Amino acid sequence: MSKPEILKKEIGPGIILITETEKFENSKIIETNIFKIQSTTMSTITFTINFQNSKNIKIENTNETITTSTINPFETKEIAKVNIYENGKMNTNYTLKLSVPDKSQQEKYIIKDIENLKSEIKKNEYLNSISFEHLSNEEIEKILKNNKFIDYDFLPNDNIFISEKYDNNIKEYLEYLIHWRRPEDFILKDKNSNIKNTEIKIFKDNESDPEPNEIIQGILPDNHLESVLSALSEKNNLIRRLFKNDKYNKNGIYQIRLCINGEWITIIIDDLFPCFPKSSPMVSRSKIDNIWILIIEKALAKIYGCYYNLTALNISDFFNVLTGCPTWFYSINDALNNGNDDDLFNNLFNYVVQNNYVCVCVSKDRDQSLKEEDNFLTIVNFGYYVLNLKKINNEKFIILRKVWDDGTKYKLYKHYEIDLINNFPELENDLKYATLIMKFEDFIKEFISFAVCYIRNWNEVRIRGKFVLLREETNVISKWYYYIKIEKQSTIIISLFQDEDKFKEDESRKELLDIGLTILKQDIKTNEISHYQTLDYSKVSYIQIELTLDIGNYIILPKTSGCFFGRPLNSKEENTILFDEYKKDFTPIFKNTINDIFKKFDLLLNQKLMFTEFKGFYSSIFKQQLSEDDFNNIYLKNYSSHENGITEKGFYQIFKDIYLNEGEEKIKEILNNLGYDKDLYSLRSRNFMITFHSNNEIIINVRDNLGTDLNTKINKIAFKNNSNEIFKEGDVSVIQYQNKGCDIISFGCFNHSNDCLNVTLSFDNENNEIIIGGNVNVIHKIIQPNSYEFFANVFCLSDFDIHDIKINLNYTIAE
Repeated sequence: MSKPEILKKEIGPGIILITETEKFENSKIIETNIFKIQSTTMSTITFTINFQNSKNIKIENTNETITTSTINPFETKEIAKVNIYENGKMNTNYTLKLSVPDKSQQEKYIIKDIENLKSEIKKNEYLNSISFEHLSNEEIEKILKNNKFIDYDFLPNDNIFISEKYDNNIKEYLEYLIHWRRPEDFILKDKNSNIKNTEIKIFKDNESDPEPNEIIQGILPDNHLESVLSALSEKNNLIRRLFKNDKYNKNGIYQIRLCINGEWITIIIDDLFPCFPKSSPMVSRSKIDNIWILIIEKALAKIYGCYYNLTALNISDFFNVLTGCPTWFYSINDALNNGNDDDLFNNLFNYVVQNNYVCVCVSKDRDQSLKEEDNFLTIVNFGYYVLNLKKINNEKFIILRKVWDDGTKYKLYKHYEIDLINNFPELENDLKYATLIMKFEDFIKEFISFAVCYIRNWNEVRIRGKFVLLREETNVISKWYYYIKIEKQSTIIISLFQDEDKFKEDESRKELLDIGLTILKQDIKTNEISHYQTLDYSKVSYIQIELTLDIGNYIILPKTSGCFFGRPLNSKEENTILFDEYKKDFTPIFKNTINDIFKKFDLLLNQKLMFTEFKGFYSSIFKQQLSEDDFNNIYLKNYSSHENGITEKGFYQIFKDIYLNEGEEKIKEILNNLGYDKDLYSLRSRNFMITFHSNNEIIINVRDNLGTDLNTKINKIAFKNNSNEIFKEGDVSVIQYQNKGCDIISFGCFNHSNDCLNVTLSFDNENNEIIIGGNVNVIHKIIQPNSYEFFANVFCLSDFDIHDIKINLNYTIAE
């Protein structure tokens, strides 16, 4: 008798077929094979093994040659013991079927872990008051000691995977219970796993960058995120730089830098990740069990409310958040409508080859007009990285790589490959990594859009700004304008980001504004300003413009029409609740308001309020000055702070103490002083971020706009160059200008006389069919002789025609 030989083979995800073979001499039985199935997954397995084509064998305890067994989750079970006799031969084939146990059965396997996590959350509630985003690893370790970190702002539960605001149909998308596990649970070996890793790492090693094909997608269709992560892995250090520390943290806490609404902020997460019960993560991860993908995806899920929300973001959104670099999104159809395929090819060539920018294209859905024989080579709605573009004998080619590997194999156009190498030997290295080599005409057929991320070593400036409502007027204007002195010709990209709470509509009072930009040039000799370029109003998350500026001085002025500023038209008064008595905490909507207030005073963008900034807040709410001694001895001493600044946690604690000590009426008084109404709409100001990226060093001067006539000049320029007359009464014409970016109409008047006129323009809006910037229907202005004057911006609701607006004009000669 020989020693049994044991073979293990993975025949499905987490399903191991174990064969124990024992040979005999001088016996009727020459060999015995014991077959076992080991399950390491939360699946019920129906396994059928067939020996019909075997000879001289016998399965113990049955006269059949086919046997079927059911294996429960995480069970190792013998399914057949087969004796082979003299001159015998064993031939097997098998089938398996997986089914998901009902959730009550799943819960039995993980109930102990669920209870332990609840206990851990309750035990460590003190962590909720600490601002970990500012701390070093050494400081964090000193606080946590041997405890594991729990993120109380993003507690592990079903709602942070798929938010409770979604209906049950989406929630039933999950057949499995979510088991929140740390890396040591699903990476390091345990009794139910054949994994043999002995070390947890964020990245493969200290030196190498992540590999583009390292990603395995989870159960969510968020492949645009994976596409961007893979594309950024092509560039040195773009992933690593997001981590404040790129080493595994034994306390389970990570600090990630993300660019949210144009601002780099530090996000804190714990390392509890959503997993299949007692198994691997449900979400995207690395093939080699590095955890960088898990960490980045959880940080993004925290910002946007839940993991499921990430499926609604596109490639350009993720480029913006993960790089902070200017990113352009292009529809291929729109590009072709504005030019031809040569223009599109040349633009892509300029981005990818000449500037070495990162470009990812997205493949089309297949509509009914497409035929089976069309022989498409792409996966629907998938990202492809553009490696290169070339022309051979007037034929255009694009070389692509499927940005992360899902195991699908692709054929190359081999004859194209040979032609390309023969004509361009330098392409040989690119072609090693190519997934597709396509004629450009096929590319246009198969792709719908592309995003270009302008990644380079930019000179970068980021500034927080505010739109404010002028109390004496109906205008909403930028509190500051931005003055740039260009000393040599420069390429500069200016971006304007709204401060929005994406996917948090029920927890936010920030309606999306329409935003625009105007650039003026100042004549150095005469000091006169002239119009240089304008981006009209667009109701989008951000706008940007790329300019080549010659030597000179320039003025940058952000703008909004005011139509969507403040409280939305026809919104019902709710008298919003600020405090949840059951949870003994502020409601989510008030927490977001506190965050909004914090950002209005955090002008240095360091996620804390220094003395000067906090003094501004203090004087706004209490109408008195704060001494630096009181700031140090009262606020820094008693509330969460770091290096002489009050953190957002500390700021929140201040509001909570005011509420507990002085009641809700005091909080409402403070909110009123800060310009918020009873339902937490900000009536006087809204934050934005303006960013500047330049190929040369630039200096931006921030100057007060409230005492200038810049807005008046800009409006006059717009009317002079683009307006048309609606009607004229006597010496006054009513004029309008249709903005190109969205359905905003700017109305004004022109005084044809040589007298100074007092003009009144009123809008008939009894049925609330239009929104007027500033929500004022009657506007009075004094117009100088032979001059234009802006009166109001108007937005039409639903199908109401702008031509049906009733406008009344009255004027008298001004005294």
